[in-house]
Amino acid sequence: KVLYRALVKEAGFAMTVQFVDYGNTESVNNNSVWNMEPEFATLPVQAFCCSLAGVQPIADSWPKANTTELDLQFDCETLDCAVVQVTDEEPQFLVKLSKQGEDIAQKLIDAGYATASLDGTDGELDTTLLVGQLLPVTLLRVDADSSLFVHPAPEDTELVSL
Repeated sequence: KVLYRALVKEAGFAMTVQFVDYGNTESVNNNSVWNMEPEFATLPVQAFCCSLAGVQPIADSWPKANTTELDLQFDCETLDCAVVQVTDEEPQFLVKLSKQGEDIAQKLIDAGYATASLDGTDGELDTTLLVGQLLPVTLLRVDADSSLFVHPAPEDTELVSL
């Protein structure tokens, strides 16, 4: 059996949980949920809810994953992620992504998937990710509501800048 760390969002016979190391939310049977061992609760969360800075979808939402050329923009082992802004709301981090030096937001605009937008409001600073900080990430998931989930790249990956 494989166990995943999760936060319970709604309790009942069927529980809604958010997997903290992957970002996805699912409904699970309550007999599939156990208390976490304390040593696993101290590990940092590995997925951060983010929104891509500077763009919004042409339609009301982004196309579904794995159905369009849009996915090719995110198809690589590691993206560079720069935190632009931190807010108190979800998605908490507004980020710029680049792949091999190319700005993903601009590529989405050029490909006709997005239009330019002005983003965000000021929020309190979370010291785990700082505005202007660059770090290598792997994209986990892009949601229709413009949220994306990233996972820090392995420690042996070179950081671009701090």
